[in-house]
Amino acid sequence: MEEFIMKKLVKSVLSVAMVGMMLAGCGSTATPTSGAAETKEPSAAETAQASEGEFDGTVKIAFSTWTGYAPFFVARDAGIFEKNGVDVELVIMENGGDKKAAMASGQLQAVAETVDTNAMAIAADLDHVQVLALDTSDGGDGVVAKSEIKTFADLKGKNVALDTTGGASIFYFNYLLKENGMTMDDIIVQNMSSGDAGAAFVGGKVDAAVTWEPWLTNAKNTEFGNVLADSSTAPGVIVDSLSFSSDFIAKYPATVQKIVNSWNEAVDYYNANHDESVEMMAKGFGMDAAEIESTLPTVKFYGKEDNQDYFKNGKIQEISQMAMDLWFDMGLIDKKVDIAQCIDASFVTE
Repeated sequence: MEEFIMKKLVKSVLSVAMVGMMLAGCGSTATPTSGAAETKEPSAAETAQASEGEFDGTVKIAFSTWTGYAPFFVARDAGIFEKNGVDVELVIMENGGDKKAAMASGQLQAVAETVDTNAMAIAADLDHVQVLALDTSDGGDGVVAKSEIKTFADLKGKNVALDTTGGASIFYFNYLLKENGMTMDDIIVQNMSSGDAGAAFVGGKVDAAVTWEPWLTNAKNTEFGNVLADSSTAPGVIVDSLSFSSDFIAKYPATVQKIVNSWNEAVDYYNANHDESVEMMAKGFGMDAAEIESTLPTVKFYGKEDNQDYFKNGKIQEISQMAMDLWFDMGLIDKKVDIAQCIDASFVTE
């Protein structure tokens, strides 16, 4: 997820060139890149709006290396996109700024990002409209603390390591603070990346840390640490979504619907064919199946019913507004905009 959110897998990407060789060696047709998606200028036929809202070209969808996006590979390799009559190219793009630039220039048709990051994008006048929720963190993110810290109230006056530059960790932590009637002023912030925060806690340098796996497990394995809270108790807060531009949605709604349907079918396929799907996911990311398997317990893929609940019950609106307010209060955006312009529920609620 996003320039502020490098979500985690056991295996890190060493370099864009290495990823390209690794994926090619595994037979993947995903396109890894560190910059804007490479593409030729579309032909007139590709850019023309078809009579029934169909896009004639290839829909390029970009996302980073995070397990939550893996069902896209199932949709591709199980033939679901093809069955539904949509041509999709999956583009692995780690840098959020590159994804935003490629979307703005029309080199990408869709991008996967966290809901809170989407709020930051639209505040910067980027045209990202969420049409589908992809996954939610289900225990992969959390707050670790010394064993004598039993409740959130016990964090008052304590040194807490976390990434304050924006993104999932600080957004999640602020959500928890609000739920417990606290603010950032109640703690002593030690700013560092989420991975470094986990390492700092395990090293005994701070009282608590907002981090993710494997640091949650590492903290539990110390003699002095425990997990104060994890994302399994707050489903729907750290969520990835799929966004198109409003112009693409207006011109090609049938194509958007086919991609939404394909994702939902891919999640169903994964649930019915676990081992085969994990192999597809591993191939897509150029990783071992065991590595993908180890991350799956910390993520929940959102299918059709989950999306209907998330959009109809107002959760995506709530989280988007909360993110907008937080980023503004932190000075990371200079204005608030109407979150309604970044959400289109019609493709999941009909």
